[in-house]
Amino acid sequence: MQELSQKLSASSTGDLKETEKGVDTYFKSLLPDGKAYFTQDRELGGGLQVIDLSRIPYNAMSLYLTGFPYLALEEAAAELLKKASAETLQRLIEKKKNQYPSDVPILEKALALKKVGVNGNLPVQKEKSD
Repeated sequence: MQELSQKLSASSTGDLKETEKGVDTYFKSLLPDGKAYFTQDRELGGGLQVIDLSRIPYNAMSLYLTGFPYLALEEAAAELLKKASAETLQRLIEKKKNQYPSDVPILEKALALKKVGVNGNLPVQKEKSD
């Protein structure tokens, strides 16, 4: 089981880990008084899970990145999600355009922050003057 959670972390979340801040800072429930039944992809362990959405689950990041449809993003999530791969962010943008369009601007902001971070980390080459 631990191997499965490591595989999930490595494959879908990159270097994202559950945060020190409360997950409710980054996510909101679209079924605040309900429970949802969710089946993960087979390569992530498959199986049916019952998720209590009366509070934000501790593994909200993993659930969101694997396509769980009953969690949405708070504005602060852009800063957290910029750590995801550009490919993952692009995939989420495409999925959320149909599933929950309100998340798209936050995901696009995360992608923009990621691009700025990547470009900002490049060493500056000084021109030699002869």
